[in-house]
Amino acid sequence: MDGSHPRRRTEEASAWRGRPLETEGTPRALAWGNSGVLASAWAREGRSDHAVWYDAELNVATSVDVSGSVKSLRWLKDGHLLVVGDDLVAEGWMAAKIDNSGVTEGIVLPASVVQVLSVDVSADGCAALGCRSAWDTGLLVVIDVETGVVSEQVDMEAGPITSVAWSSRGLVAAGYRDRTDGSSVMTVWYPRRGTPIVQFVTLSRHADATAVWSSRDELAWGWREVDDQGNELAVISIWSPKGDGRARTLGKFSGWVGSVAWSPSGELAVGGWHADSGRGVAVWGSGRRPKGAPVTEHPVVHVAWSRDSRLAVAGPGGELAIWHR
Repeated sequence: MDGSHPRRRTEEASAWRGRPLETEGTPRALAWGNSGVLASAWAREGRSDHAVWYDAELNVATSVDVSGSVKSLRWLKDGHLLVVGDDLVAEGWMAAKIDNSGVTEGIVLPASVVQVLSVDVSADGCAALGCRSAWDTGLLVVIDVETGVVSEQVDMEAGPITSVAWSSRGLVAAGYRDRTDGSSVMTVWYPRRGTPIVQFVTLSRHADATAVWSSRDELAWGWREVDDQGNELAVISIWSPKGDGRARTLGKFSGWVGSVAWSPSGELAVGGWHADSGRGVAVWGSGRRPKGAPVTEHPVVHVAWSRDSRLAVAGPGGELAIWHR
């Protein structure tokens, strides 16, 4: 029992209105800018990835070919788009700033970095990059993107960091796979202190979903687990530094998690696949109860909220729609 009323959730779902957007390829990443601009990255068969951003009216404003495979992207304070991933031409990592005219400027990272898998940007403009090192360990690099100065370089001595997120209080969360036993780990720490303040481990052999902080400094992430009967389960966990130190399970359902995102008002959207309902998006309200979600009858790999609570939803078949109430 989740304590919510099915009829109420149906009414809430019917209040959503969706607008499909022009796309090309398979979605890699989504990110809203403060001015209502939406950035996206797409993989195209037989061609390089490209970054596309839509203006405030959701028309295509810029489209830029990228010389590699995009893993993640974030907006910078100056309006540039920070894109990271694999450089397929140079056979190494890729980290670059792109402006609204399509001009690209590379970012220099430490020589020990061989792959960049994730990125997030703090309120003061520093970027935290989740990387794989030359020794196949997880490496966290904190860099001032404007000056290029690397302020932190932390070797996790575990697997590559597949997700990273800043909180408004300066906490960094990182998800990675432990190389010794294959478990998935979510670690939280203050940069410059050197040691984690809390760590959560699951024996799941599946990758974790992107970790995200809310404006109220709650951390949410998703696990893929397999039960004793071999069924795949999606588990949504949340944790707050203001609580008792333990993570809480917000929800568990048959299916998988691809992405999680907080709205400005504290709603949590989960993109993936809910096998029981045949839907790709689930939403929990600020009271931590399920709410009516946009009706998406396809799997969802990325979700992202805008500042005015529009929800961008992308599916593996090239679907992209903006939902609002």
